Amino acid sequence: MVTLESVTCPARREPALNTLRQQCPPTLLGLAPRLPFLLLALLLVVGLVTGCDGGPDGQPVSSTALVLDVSGSAESINLQNSFNARLDHELSSLSNGSTLTVLTLDGGGLTASCPPVKVGMNLTGNNDPVREQQRAAIMNKAREHTSGLLNCARQRLIPGSDLVGSIKAAYYVLDSKATSRKLVLVTDGMQWTEELMFTPQNLTDASWRDQVLSTLRQQDLLPDLTGVRFVVTDLAAGATALTATQAQGLHTLWEQYAKAAHTTLDLTDD
Repeated sequence: MVTLESVTCPARREPALNTLRQQCPPTLLGLAPRLPFLLLALLLVVGLVTGCDGGPDGQPVSSTALVLDVSGSAESINLQNSFNARLDHELSSLSNGSTLTVLTLDGGGLTASCPPVKVGMNLTGNNDPVREQQRAAIMNKAREHTSGLLNCARQRLIPGSDLVGSIKAAYYVLDSKATSRKLVLVTDGMQWTEELMFTPQNLTDASWRDQVLSTLRQQDLLPDLTGVRFVVTDLAAGATALTATQAQGLHTLWEQYAKAAHTTLDLTDD
């Protein structure tokens, strides 16, 4: 089963006020003004997987959220091939009764105005060739809908890349009753919003990285990913713009983020 979920969306988030920009450092602005938008987005996202077919008891065997970064920096390094490869990988990995939800993100967080793609891998019968045909049909439909989602997201793009807000929101897409849960981001890992910017110069500063994590804790923007496999592909993919030390700083920051969220950073997904 492949469906598009329609939601009624609020207006997209406007950039932070100039007064806020004047009061806070440009590379780590206070995140509090965004919380009403984020909380509303979370309420919209909470019900997206409700009603998906699952295993024999109605609950999915596994629940995966796949978040594709369509921001300017990601598009500039052409992550489209990575999008396609990761989608196929996740679809091929779905066991019978499992669910996958595909979402996109930009500078406004998850693209709430474009319906996410919801996939339920529900294969019937005991005939392997027939079940493989069913899987192939589901995968083809999922690719078609995901292509439409990406086109929609690019047309409604807000400049920037709100990774931390999107991770917090995508967490609520995962079914808490699934036997396994996974959150996958296809992104270069560069957060870039008015409130929080990962600049190459800051990435090598250990005290700045600690400040980022401290602020995220204070603003309740760290989800509890206990028991959730946290995968980030293409991290530092735009490393031509980063020195080796800066790229390592980016890796370290996301490792710290994962630890603070009670999980580990998985860059291989083997």
